[in-house]
Amino acid sequence: MKRRLVSRTSLLTQTIYDEIRGISRSLSTVLVLLGGVVAYGLLYNLLYRPNVVNEVPTVVVDLSRSEASRRLTELIDASPRVHIVESLDDLHSAQQAVAQGIAEGAILIPHDLGERLHRGEQALFVAIGSTNQFLNYEAIQSGALGAMQFADSQLRANAVAHLPADVAQKLLLAKPIEVVGAALYNPTRGYADYLMPAVLVAILFQTMLMAIAIRTGSERERRGLIHYARRGTEWSSVAIVVMGRGVVYVVLYAIFALFLLGLLPVVFDLPRLGNPLTITALIVPFLIATALLGQAFGLLFRDSEGALLLIAFFSVGLLFLSGMSYPTTLLPPLWRAVHYILPAPTAILGYIKAASMGATSAEVGTHIATLWAQALGYFVIAVIMLRATLRRVVNQALNGQ
Repeated sequence: MKRRLVSRTSLLTQTIYDEIRGISRSLSTVLVLLGGVVAYGLLYNLLYRPNVVNEVPTVVVDLSRSEASRRLTELIDASPRVHIVESLDDLHSAQQAVAQGIAEGAILIPHDLGERLHRGEQALFVAIGSTNQFLNYEAIQSGALGAMQFADSQLRANAVAHLPADVAQKLLLAKPIEVVGAALYNPTRGYADYLMPAVLVAILFQTMLMAIAIRTGSERERRGLIHYARRGTEWSSVAIVVMGRGVVYVVLYAIFALFLLGLLPVVFDLPRLGNPLTITALIVPFLIATALLGQAFGLLFRDSEGALLLIAFFSVGLLFLSGMSYPTTLLPPLWRAVHYILPAPTAILGYIKAASMGATSAEVGTHIATLWAQALGYFVIAVIMLRATLRRVVNQALNGQ
């Protein structure tokens, strides 16, 4: 019994050593690990660091040409979100300005603005924006809305001066604009606050799959799996090989996770409302499940390039399947099943709840349990696939192929 334990421990340590040595000798793997994790993590955050767009060039179509419309134009231009570059007379000219790139959008002030305000009626304005950048449209809409609210507060103050006290109080307390909807976990409505937490988890998932696929594909291409077969193809030996290789990537990516999910949110002021212990309880099974999935996934390819072409197109799909941009309850049954099969969508949704919304361990408990179940399932699959591959390698070696 003691001799078997020593033998198994020796096999585990030897597997870990071989995997570390193999990674260090593979330039492509090192580039994926360092370039993919560090470079992508920094690059994406630097690109989206502005978070909220300000001073969006905008034209005003002033059909009113009144004192009220000129005052409203000044208030809109004073907003940090909008910069008025020109005042035009018709909507067609504004559309031409947007098409030519002079402005990103237009604000239409109707001809009866002044009359409506003097009669105490609801005044309208129209915000028009190019949909090639939704942040610009949001900035124009926000800037115009803020100006309208400020103008409304000034008009109310002047209007209540000669009204009875009870009527004046009701007028001051009435809501000028009924806001429908609320930002649940993105109060700044910034793009980085919304997108980057999900992207950082996706980077961990994709780069780990790439690194393991490169290593496994390279070993199959060079017939390097034979040295694992020499150590035995019984279930226990194969399971130890899977665990040993998994340990290397889990430890390595635990360091990367500290960089992506620990350091970068502090540096770039990303949402970090969650308890570190809750996030750790979520990320640990995610890394384990991904490392085991990567070993099973890599065995499907006979070279190191095939998997990379497939994994590179995962990003948009992972974000969609996670439920951050589309409710998982509305997904078709097939794609809802994929959400629970792949570690990344589950981890992304759990991490957003924990880091951006401050969810507790109990509130993301379903995600944590799902990730542990995935880890167990992928461990079994990886052992079965590796054992079948090693036995095939042994047979090919015996037959001189």
